[in-house]
Amino acid sequence: METPTYVCTLMLTYGCNLNCVYCFEKYKDIGKKMSIDTAKSIVDKEMRRIYALNHDALLKFDLFGGEPLLCFPLIRDLCEWTWKQDYPLQFHFAITTNGTLLNEEMKSWFRANKERIHIVMSVDGGESTQRGNRGCKASQLPTEFVHETWPDSHFKATASKESLGTLGDDVIYWLEKGYKIQASFAMGVKWTKEDAQTYKRELEKIGNYYLAHPDIEPMKIFNMPQNRVFVAKDEYPQINCGIGKTSVLYDYDGSAYPCHMFLPITTGDEHTIDKVKGIDWQCNERFFDPECKACEFRNMCRTCYGFNYNERGDVAHRDKNLCEMLLAECQVVSIFQINRLTALADKRSLTAEESLALDAALFCYDKFNNFSFPEV
Repeated sequence: METPTYVCTLMLTYGCNLNCVYCFEKYKDIGKKMSIDTAKSIVDKEMRRIYALNHDALLKFDLFGGEPLLCFPLIRDLCEWTWKQDYPLQFHFAITTNGTLLNEEMKSWFRANKERIHIVMSVDGGESTQRGNRGCKASQLPTEFVHETWPDSHFKATASKESLGTLGDDVIYWLEKGYKIQASFAMGVKWTKEDAQTYKRELEKIGNYYLAHPDIEPMKIFNMPQNRVFVAKDEYPQINCGIGKTSVLYDYDGSAYPCHMFLPITTGDEHTIDKVKGIDWQCNERFFDPECKACEFRNMCRTCYGFNYNERGDVAHRDKNLCEMLLAECQVVSIFQINRLTALADKRSLTAEESLALDAALFCYDKFNNFSFPEV
């Protein structure tokens, strides 16, 4: 049985040393930092809360920002304090960072504690893409240290409007180095039908690379759970993330939020939390966009409820500019899965789960390969 996993994110700082072109944190403030006492109280509170829910659960603490390595002394002190406590719950620390501040002192500490904490580093591609998106050089990032220290850790890439056309080459750039990577397009961008065609072309390039290198683990996009297409049309799909259920975020001052998209650093509104307090995060129907009710593609879509709220004033109201981008994903993934699973079936019998995945991929290919959305 899979271990139930909960995520607690700590917003350590509103400061960052970069200004990425697609960053949704528009209200950065170097003066807003979490104190060690606040961090300890959050860890203690969540340890006890999750243990009461499930003694066998795993609690992941994600140390976030801004750029969390601006607060390295806080990270070190918090982790070392937590490790000394006698908490009976399984837990692990992770840091989401751009990596540019990782010096030798930090490397030494992370290396010594690599079994208890790991780094998730953001890298968008080769030199041109990295400079264009993030304003730093790919060759100067500590990617080799991160890969050697945590071989199973994934690097995180984001395609901007400007770098979408090189997404395939950017992902393959890191795969050729033996790194694992998860890539996605930036949210909050006004994507067009032309962008969707570009995205489809770039995903096909990545998919073909995976098919030619079956020993390499594909990124999550290529393992899209296409069996969601079999959900009955009168049912409401599950919320596509752990918001309000298995995850919680604490701001630098200790205030609890559904996720980082509702923070003042993102919304610019200190009162956002009061406005969303009444949302029932357990009600799937509450998060379904009524405009999507008749759409045959509805169960394959994912959305960001925070962006929905920030841009359209309601967690349910989806960005229709994403429809074509998500359709491109579905089309490419269905072909990829058909090729991958039929090749696998030539070697051995498919498991029940793999057979269902193949059925879903075949259905999606037939249903959505020439699908077009109605004009709205």
